[in-house]
Amino acid sequence: MESQQKYITHYNIIKRKLADSKRNWQSSVNTDCLLEAYVYEKDSYAFFSTKYSCLINRYRQRIDYYHDFEFM
Repeated sequence: MESQQKYITHYNIIKRKLADSKRNWQSSVNTDCLLEAYVYEKDSYAFFSTKYSCLINRYRQRIDYYHDFEFM
């Protein structure tokens, strides 16, 4: 994104909003994945498998999104 700075009118705002978005996304993903995992007994194999599988899938989606993001 730094290489595009001269082409972006509100560079500092975008940079700040991206950081806010990341924090909100991380909180949301953690909550969503725990919700999926709590279907199973806490601290069981199924609980952790479900939680980490969910996290892996969500992080993969985020990586793909930012890989295609125009300003990164």
